Amino acid sequence: MRGVKHKSHEELTLLELVLQLHGEFRQRLESIRVTPLQAGVLLFLRRHAEANITEAAAALRVRATTLSDVVKDLVRNRAAVCAVVSCDAPRVGEPGPPALRPASVRGNA
Repeated sequence: MRGVKHKSHEELTLLELVLQLHGEFRQRLESIRVTPLQAGVLLFLRRHAEANITEAAAALRVRATTLSDVVKDLVRNRAAVCAVVSCDAPRVGEPGPPALRPASVRGNA
């Protein structure tokens, strides 16, 4: 496999390029407080809303338990989910969708 040219005219290996891109992704996602894996999960679920955890995990090449933990973290951080997936903001006095409600609103305080 041929290397990829970089600004300094050196050829980067594929691994170096992937690591560089991963760092850039992390930097850009910092503002919405999601990791590259979380962003990938959100993108996949947005495109495949009918997928279950097992199907999504297989498509993303992660274990179902890992994906489940990522989804739980995203649900806990509703702001991050709404920044990537266009959530309809609930009106004042409305608690929002059940899966995205804080535990205190769901009655699990």
